[in-house]
Amino acid sequence: MHEHDMQTCAKSKQTGGSDSISNEAYPAPRQNVQKGHEAVADVLNFLADDKHDEFAHWYARHEHLLVSGFTLWGYPVPVLEYANWRLLPDEALRVLGTDHRARVENRLQASRSERQDHLILSGEDLLVFHDKTGDASVGFVVVLSPEAVERFTAAQFPNAKLTPALVRLLICFLGGMSLTEGARHDDKSVETRKSQSRELRQRLGLERTSDIMRVVGARLVATISAELTEQTTSRSETFDRYVADYLPDDVRSVVLLDRDHRAFRVLDMGPQSGKPLLVLHAMILPDIRKQDIGMLHELGLRLVWPLRNGLNSPEDPVLSEDEQIRHACRGIDLVRELFCEERISILSFAASSKVALEYARQNRPYVDALYFAAACVLEGRPQGGVRRLAKGMLKLASFSEPLMSATMEYFQRTILSRQSFPKFIRKQFQDSTADSRIVEAELNNRFSGERFREALTTSVTSARHDFGFQRTLNWEVAKQLGIELHFLHGNDDPIHPLPLIETLAASLPGARLHVIEDAGQLLYHDHLRAVLTPVASRLCA
Repeated sequence: MHEHDMQTCAKSKQTGGSDSISNEAYPAPRQNVQKGHEAVADVLNFLADDKHDEFAHWYARHEHLLVSGFTLWGYPVPVLEYANWRLLPDEALRVLGTDHRARVENRLQASRSERQDHLILSGEDLLVFHDKTGDASVGFVVVLSPEAVERFTAAQFPNAKLTPALVRLLICFLGGMSLTEGARHDDKSVETRKSQSRELRQRLGLERTSDIMRVVGARLVATISAELTEQTTSRSETFDRYVADYLPDDVRSVVLLDRDHRAFRVLDMGPQSGKPLLVLHAMILPDIRKQDIGMLHELGLRLVWPLRNGLNSPEDPVLSEDEQIRHACRGIDLVRELFCEERISILSFAASSKVALEYARQNRPYVDALYFAAACVLEGRPQGGVRRLAKGMLKLASFSEPLMSATMEYFQRTILSRQSFPKFIRKQFQDSTADSRIVEAELNNRFSGERFREALTTSVTSARHDFGFQRTLNWEVAKQLGIELHFLHGNDDPIHPLPLIETLAASLPGARLHVIEDAGQLLYHDHLRAVLTPVASRLCA
């Protein structure tokens, strides 16, 4: 892997006390550099200064890896295609650099006549070759950075807890180097590497060095081959774990497949004989309790949630915003065909209103009414204080996909850690008494905040689109639909204040606004009844 020059990253205090990271750390188009480093400073404003600098150095070194829509273990991983034993040119030169690209090309040419290893070392990284044909003329090269290998070992060997030095030694072994060769290559003493090798085997539970390739290497190749071969994943271990750990037993979880064998996960809750209501989730799912299921039986509502790609499932492929909306609309269509006999009503939370509007635009005859809970607006919303996070993410979503990927990855590893999360989430919702009550209930009751934290850390693939949706929410589409519109909004929402929603509702013909007293942006727990009651009154009349 070619080395990017390590840039000197300095932070300076600008007028107003905002943080600024040196432009030099971000190799972006000149007109976007200023926006880029300001947006990153907004997103990471919760962190101490040294963490900003740490991110800048990390990004300068690894930006060239963040070019693929493919993720493994929740981490972005470049996947390069080859055909006729030659790399396709799209991103190969940028990711590999001239020297290492030549090495890969030589390996591919050698595979014409003899069997080659699936794993080779490339600088700091490990290259994994996946052959799609028997003669190995077509396939993929997966570039695994040390961070990606660390994610793999954490997923496959959760008790190992490898240090960076042990991850490096593992990469050397997997890349075919002997202990002595690896020591010479990394300018380490053989004795140091012998000691590290013993520790590595002990942490992995292996007896011999040869077991590392036999067990770890085979598992790595098999995992990647399965991910690349299976174009759609109908099952997600992470999602299944979320359902088992955090949802009441009587919530039904199903996977629907369309004619192209694409998978769509669906949650179904409430009485099966109840009136179906399609619900589009916000950035993450709300905390659903046993008493909430009882309330659905009381109201006669059956909530059916077609889930977005990536929700509680870092194994899902990364989609563009347009692909995400198409996937979501297809999921709604499958649910409508399977669960609903008549026209449907859709309840959307937060920025998922964009999906609801797009589906209604395309399928107007099938939609009876749209309900927008905790709706989002862009113009006039607060930008300072704790709102800097959203402000920064919106900027990044507008012009820098690699930088947004890197920032969200770093945000996930630092701010969403077990140690930092409680302080962070309290600060984000401190301006709303109602939301603060919900946050404290999450942190102090049943799951001690882990449901909330895990929902965020395992939904990055989906959550990034919540910020993207908010750039253009397409409320003007609602004016042309001729469909009944309802807004359900709390009067203690400082993120999208009620006066802004009142103005929005007044601008849409026939729209009705239902104000939820003493509620903020988090419309669940005790607020869920106030959201669902007007919907049930209409559907079950």
